[in-house]
Amino acid sequence: MAIIQTTFDEIKAYIQTNPHVSDESRNEALQVLTKLACKEVVDNTAFHSVVGFDPHDKSIFWDMTKGNLLAVNKVGKAIDSLGCTMILVSLILRFSKKQVQYYLFTYDAPPSYLRENEHCNGSVSVIYDKNYIRYVELFAQIFDELKYRKTLSEEELARLPFLVIVFGNFTRRILEADERFSEFYSMLLQEGKSLRIACMIATTRFENEPFYHRYPNAFTCCLVGDVFPATASELLLSVPDQIGNENPSTKKMVFQDNKTQTLVQTHHFALGVALDCPILNGKWFKS
Repeated sequence: MAIIQTTFDEIKAYIQTNPHVSDESRNEALQVLTKLACKEVVDNTAFHSVVGFDPHDKSIFWDMTKGNLLAVNKVGKAIDSLGCTMILVSLILRFSKKQVQYYLFTYDAPPSYLRENEHCNGSVSVIYDKNYIRYVELFAQIFDELKYRKTLSEEELARLPFLVIVFGNFTRRILEADERFSEFYSMLLQEGKSLRIACMIATTRFENEPFYHRYPNAFTCCLVGDVFPATASELLLSVPDQIGNENPSTKKMVFQDNKTQTLVQTHHFALGVALDCPILNGKWFKS
């Protein structure tokens, strides 16, 4: 496996030419991009995405082939709109569109670069995309893909792109609204693993997150930041002192994979902001 150099250069230019980002965020984002091109990431040929870096700058991976990811933070931490940034960038740097594709369903708009990227099959946000029909069309598209993949042999399935479905503060608004898709939700979360599909739920309202509470066993990993003590106790095997710290400068979260916990720095805010709304090659990307 090797970093796709043209993609790396494009993202770097995107960050460098973004007129709406502070120098601090820009520098942090460029440092993160360099980290994502390290040997540890490059040598990882599996469908593993980077969720962050441990205190020694070691890359920490979510194995998307083993189950879904729940990411939780309080309101104001941008986990719902920007929390997928590191994860998706670490994939598009290493895999072509024929290998990995994704959908984005968020409350607020995710980074422009991720919405406009060729790997993105569809993106809608509650604030900016008012047409409910668009949500239904994309759900139906994914549902058809799930049902199609169930008809394939393992050999046939292996030839299809790995799919990542991201929901950011979105599911609580649509799960009860349209029960026509109840079978879709169940299949996505409980059978997606066998169909080469992974789901990421990023929420600032864990208590009202229906996907997790309906299908808790479908989530093999969690990424927990500044949350209420009861939420941390419910999700984590043990709660470190850093969790619940209101100081945003720490930027620390806990990544838990089965029985392993790691304190990570996600950089999701700086990287997400730096990949939003720049002018690149004469094209303007609007939020």
